Amino acid sequence: SSAYRTIQKCADVAVAGDTCIIRGGVYRETVTIRYSGQAGNPITFAAYPGERVTISGADQVTGWTLHAGMTFKAIMPWSLNERQSGAGAQVTNNQIFVDGQMMVEARWPNIPVEEVTHLVDSRSAHAQSVTIVNPYTATYHDSALVGFANDYWLGQKITFLPGWRNLATTCDVIASTSGSVTFQCNPDPGANNRRFSWDDPASGIFYKPTAGNPYYLWGGLTALDGPGEWFRSEDGTLYLQLPNGDSPEQHLVEARRRLWAFDVRGKDFITIEGLEIFAATLRTDASTDNLLLQNLRIRYLWHFQQIPPQYSSGGIYGLELAGNDNVLRDSQLAFSAGPMLTLSGRRNLAYNNVIYDGGYMASLPAIRASYPDALIQVETDRNRLTTNTLFQSGGVLVEAGPGMDIRFNDVFSSHLQISDLGTIYSFNRDGLGAEIANNYVHNNHAELNPAASLYGGHGIY
Repeated sequence: SSAYRTIQKCADVAVAGDTCIIRGGVYRETVTIRYSGQAGNPITFAAYPGERVTISGADQVTGWTLHAGMTFKAIMPWSLNERQSGAGAQVTNNQIFVDGQMMVEARWPNIPVEEVTHLVDSRSAHAQSVTIVNPYTATYHDSALVGFANDYWLGQKITFLPGWRNLATTCDVIASTSGSVTFQCNPDPGANNRRFSWDDPASGIFYKPTAGNPYYLWGGLTALDGPGEWFRSEDGTLYLQLPNGDSPEQHLVEARRRLWAFDVRGKDFITIEGLEIFAATLRTDASTDNLLLQNLRIRYLWHFQQIPPQYSSGGIYGLELAGNDNVLRDSQLAFSAGPMLTLSGRRNLAYNNVIYDGGYMASLPAIRASYPDALIQVETDRNRLTTNTLFQSGGVLVEAGPGMDIRFNDVFSSHLQISDLGTIYSFNRDGLGAEIANNYVHNNHAELNPAASLYGGHGIY
């Protein structure tokens, strides 16, 4: 018999006890599992021995012509700039790759391509003084902006760490001068039309723009002036400078197009092993049970550039072990703008993984637990994060939730952008008997400067 052309064809016919053995290559598809396996007889998806299999959420962009200088252009007829709340919630932005490396959406100040998934404050501009206009509008004054014409940044975006710098957010630039930028935080459809503000009597002081706040500007073709930068216009034209100045025709240029490599919602006893997943993740739900993920390499799980207000997480995914009795082990997960891994449901396990560069937009933790307070009532129901190597995040690395044991992990290099809170962090909730023990927690990079209301970072908070 001949082989199937797609993984999906095998997924359509595989039943309990079957194995889909996948030959080497790049498969640009979302695989939706049709049937469940059974205890002792899972449905397995595995790479052919000795061959490299990649499930990719990206498609190639071709047809490049020279635009100007070292900037090239091509038509990219799809877009992942989506901001939806409620049913079908999705918060994503476009993501461009050259030879498998994520490029930088054009911004000022520029940054090296190598730092796009571990941003640091030292690469940002810093406000020298601030004028507060109202609870949603402010002006940053900065001599570094001298030289830009009036309204050069009008209609673009500003991403900044306001107040005490314990989270980042994105707002709209409504005016700019040679020396200042004025921004307004408008209702965000990706966050149920909430808007970032600093008028709350209890918490406003945390978020009120102040002198010294890091910020950068982006969202227009005028920002594209450096190697490794790109911009996609509303008419679908993608503009790109390669890091080494080459023509894109000499390289593999890809743009993310799909969100999911596998959809295993509502399925039981599925095993996925030995595969690579690029620019995509796995879709699960509360009815996904007994999923075994092992020896995987998953890169670029989720991306957004425009940060929703005040810890909003709706429509933002990474890899979630939802449901019950699911296992992620012996795998590598890297690069996610929001949470890389979420443990929810009961008796889920993440063991012996290497996980890094999660939460790189500094608005949400890299690893988190959802809050199944009603589910975790006995010790045997706890979720477990154990014997992993976890490193590099814009803020909190591990958010400790109710009923999640965190043990024997090496946890380090958090707070590349924010200040305050902890590398492992929990606040104002019942742990439901969870244990945090025997971890090596080190290298929290939060700035300590109490005079500027920057309170450093803790190992475990």
